[in-house]
Amino acid sequence: MTVTAEPSTWVGNALVRETCVVADDDAVVHRVARFVADAARSGQPVVAIVTEGTWQLLTDRLGARMAAVSWVADAADFEDEYDAVLAYHRLLLQFARRGRPWRSICEPVWLREDAGQAWRRYQAALDADFPEARHYALQVYDLRRQPAPVSHQPGPRWKPRPKRAVVARHTDARQARAWVAGSVPAQWSSRVDDVALAVHELVTNALREVGSAEVSWWAVGDRLVVEVRDDGPGIANRAAGAYPPDDLRDSGRGLWIAGRVADECAIRPRGPGTVVRLAFGL
Repeated sequence: MTVTAEPSTWVGNALVRETCVVADDDAVVHRVARFVADAARSGQPVVAIVTEGTWQLLTDRLGARMAAVSWVADAADFEDEYDAVLAYHRLLLQFARRGRPWRSICEPVWLREDAGQAWRRYQAALDADFPEARHYALQVYDLRRQPAPVSHQPGPRWKPRPKRAVVARHTDARQARAWVAGSVPAQWSSRVDDVALAVHELVTNALREVGSAEVSWWAVGDRLVVEVRDDGPGIANRAAGAYPPDDLRDSGRGLWIAGRVADECAIRPRGPGTVVRLAFGL
């Protein structure tokens, strides 16, 4: 069993994520038993998002010790990583409102798919969005069913916009969409619809606050970088758009859509105003 970033003690005053890599049932049961016992001593609620098989294993082997753990979802039921991150986001909001420390046991089996790379990025963004969450997350990676985890940051590494960038200012979202679709090199023709949609959504957002937005693009190797700048009030949360908006919200979907059609998304405030940068591979 390999454990990464396990604190010796946790008093419930910060966000902690523990990565537990296992290869047999005994290792799973051993770590969860200690985790649940620590929670019981501290009076902290525990929720589990694990597969039905893992839940059965834990209840069979740990018995009454699992009585205080709530199985809130079968990890195998999520259609993709976006369903998973939305469920996690809702839990964070729910317990943030309660204002008390809590724990979770998560088995991210959706990482068997290539799209799991996106889940890790969105997860990092959620952590950035809730830096003061009083939450201890135990993530169990069973090597019999999924790969070992890797770390991701909320977005790509930020570098200054190069002088070679193609730049234009727009006052109409449809105009911006047509401009970028017509100016992007043919090398990225397979991604032009994604690029145009993302620019349209971001410029639409910007024009709700200010009269114009600056759109630019440039190539870095086999990746096309697209940037939208505005002089509006700005976005305080760097993780905005990294996870799905609430289904009941009437706004906030533009940034989410742009981030989903792109391969990478990063947000940076610039005093008054915001810069959103997207990357598209071939």
